Amino acid sequence: MISVEDGIVLKGINSSHLLDVFKIYQSNQAYFKLMGVSEITLDLLKADQEARPPQKKGRTTNYIKRFEAISWQQSYVGVIDYLLGYPSKKTVFIGLLLIDDHYKGQKIGSHVVTDLSDKWQKKGYENVRLGVLVSNTSAFSFWKKQGFKIVEKSKTYPITADSFDVWIMERSIK
Repeated sequence: MISVEDGIVLKGINSSHLLDVFKIYQSNQAYFKLMGVSEITLDLLKADQEARPPQKKGRTTNYIKRFEAISWQQSYVGVIDYLLGYPSKKTVFIGLLLIDDHYKGQKIGSHVVTDLSDKWQKKGYENVRLGVLVSNTSAFSFWKKQGFKIVEKSKTYPITADSFDVWIMERSIK
């Protein structure tokens, strides 16, 4: 469990709060529509928990995956998925940050990103990288406000079995 500012806590997801996290998925209909998902299911959530990046030449396979619930004021308000040491040893890759639609606009995502970036920097990581669907303009705006810059434009990037055009974004935390 990791505490972040303003009483926000990250907790590993287990079966006892899987349904709470599933409600967060269900509240993000617009995101999943962009992903081409017609029905949000527990199987989708479980697949995200287990998802690993494809092995490619030049990318480390020595990473640590975290898939955690974001708790605030005794409620589950979000989920974050990230890889420590991917795609390179000194980089953290954020695969997913979902905030429950009912809690958006309360700076929860910003607090989580800021606090985790500080913790990752103290552990020796130098960069945070992520992919944003080109069609997800609100997420793109959020990540720009967090200081992320586009490092690769409109790359087809496999997120699921399908491919999507994404902006690969990165921020230095040295």
